[in-house]
Amino acid sequence: MVKSDSYGSIKTMLSEIVMNHISIAAEDPSLSSTAASSCHDGEGASTDVSLIGSPIQSNRGRKRRRENAWKCNIAKARRNVAKKKGVEGACEGDMRGKHASRANKIDDEREHIRAHINSFPKTYSHYCRNNTKRRYLGSDLNLHTLYFLYKEKAETDGRKLASLSSYKNVFYKEFNLGFHKRLKDRCDYCVANDNMSEKEKLRKKGESEVHRNLKEQPRLYRDRCKEMVALSNDYRAAVFDLEDALATPKATEKIILFQRKSALIT
Repeated sequence: MVKSDSYGSIKTMLSEIVMNHISIAAEDPSLSSTAASSCHDGEGASTDVSLIGSPIQSNRGRKRRRENAWKCNIAKARRNVAKKKGVEGACEGDMRGKHASRANKIDDEREHIRAHINSFPKTYSHYCRNNTKRRYLGSDLNLHTLYFLYKEKAETDGRKLASLSSYKNVFYKEFNLGFHKRLKDRCDYCVANDNMSEKEKLRKKGESEVHRNLKEQPRLYRDRCKEMVALSNDYRAAVFDLEDALATPKATEKIILFQRKSALIT
């Protein structure tokens, strides 16, 4: 009870002081700046007072910000400038990245990766070979297989091995390559016709049309067989896909990988 009575008496006294300040400021406008809602006790701590009876808030015990922090930063800057001064008293420029003590081997590693990727045979797309520049590696390869072969080649040559992320970065950003499984084989006549000159193509234009007609005859015969099966139950039709060529033997070792493989038609 004593504490509450003392708190209430202090609150009443402070409210009267604030009201006196407000009334004085109203009579004399020059003193309006002194009409505040706070007073100071003898110890120097400020006490906020609200006319509606809010609790008293004290700033006592709060940490003060270091007032001489800027002096430390200036002293540090002066030390750094003094270290960079040369014999003539002038400051040296920024030498970061300009020294020659470090051997830059990044270009050598990238060149080795490019040479390794270019060592593999590449083919064009079968369906859009005239509309795209993307080329494809063999179906038995993937990025991890390429890196494994690159790792063995680097160890054999005694070169510094690049990381897998570096190998991926060169493969995807500098090459327009993919891993493609060839869906259709081409006959020798079509390959030879593509390599002919314009004069030879005009001279053998009739032979090329006959060759295309021969290519269409099995397709027409297949369609006719389908129609016969659909009209009568006495016929059965079987179609075999001979376009998928599997490499034999199936191996990914580097000794056999680059060797010529025979084709197994399934």
